[in-house]
Amino acid sequence: MCSIFGVITNGQPESLIIRNDIEDLIKASINRGRDGLGVRFTHGDHSMHPQRIVSVGKKTSLERLVKVGRIVSHAGAIGSFTMIGNARAEPTTEWVVDKNEWDQQPYHMDGWTIVHNGTIANDKDLRTYALQTKIDSAAIVEQLAECTLSADETCLSDSDYLYNVFHEVIRKLKGSYAILATHDSLPGYVFTACNYRPIWIGKSDTGMYFASQEDMLPTRAIKQMLKPYSCNVVTSTDVCNEVDLIPNKQTQRALVVASGGMDSTVAAQMCKSNGLDVTLINFQYGCRAETNELKAIRKIAEVMEVPLVEFPIPIYDKKDSPLFDQDAAI
Repeated sequence: MCSIFGVITNGQPESLIIRNDIEDLIKASINRGRDGLGVRFTHGDHSMHPQRIVSVGKKTSLERLVKVGRIVSHAGAIGSFTMIGNARAEPTTEWVVDKNEWDQQPYHMDGWTIVHNGTIANDKDLRTYALQTKIDSAAIVEQLAECTLSADETCLSDSDYLYNVFHEVIRKLKGSYAILATHDSLPGYVFTACNYRPIWIGKSDTGMYFASQEDMLPTRAIKQMLKPYSCNVVTSTDVCNEVDLIPNKQTQRALVVASGGMDSTVAAQMCKSNGLDVTLINFQYGCRAETNELKAIRKIAEVMEVPLVEFPIPIYDKKDSPLFDQDAAI
């Protein structure tokens, strides 16, 4: 089970606090993923080139601490930045022999950077194999890069355009996922997508933090889990542009047996108010009240603007009950 994590700092000069928070965040994330560690920094003012730091394969505790220390030192030296990372736990179904640094997330291509926790089931249908790795997560960044291949600089600096591309690619995915994505042209923004794999965020005085588990976030942060099956745009202060990823379900239908009385009319209206596609059906079995019932139910169907099925069932004889005999005394 991988762990994804990240932070968008808000430019506050609290480098020691940020360094401590990132150190705790990465150490907690490593507990979920011991087969590799990688992060990528994007700098808020474009004053420095983006920096990717990775460690491949199982490491000793000391080696991991050295790598974490390097990441933390980098974070403390660069001021305002966005960082996303992945601590990989390699399942037996995705075991890669002779791993190299390009097998470790984050994956980067044509400005896009992604980290992913989960399994992309249709990766072979989506891969362009522009990246030299066999790992399924690479399909995400390859698709993002392909969709913005012909975009100009104006588009690439437009958060709405990039978010629409991100959302379009997420819609193609089959499998499980929690994804953080950034684009080099838009520092300070993280695009998120998750189905049943969780993404937790924590807002603090120094920025916005991301993690796979609530207890990985800074203790002082205001924490929330992003809505399952959603895409979002996240900044250092806010979560916005939530899009529901649940496929549009076919409208459910309700067939209401209606007599024209209060009970069936209320039931039909409740079904319609709850979004169901309502059809009324009236069984005409020859009762003495049938003429008035039919007049009422036709009016109800007209007012409700729903179809009415009139279903004659001439199976009764007037001898069966006084209710069927117009001349019988009741």
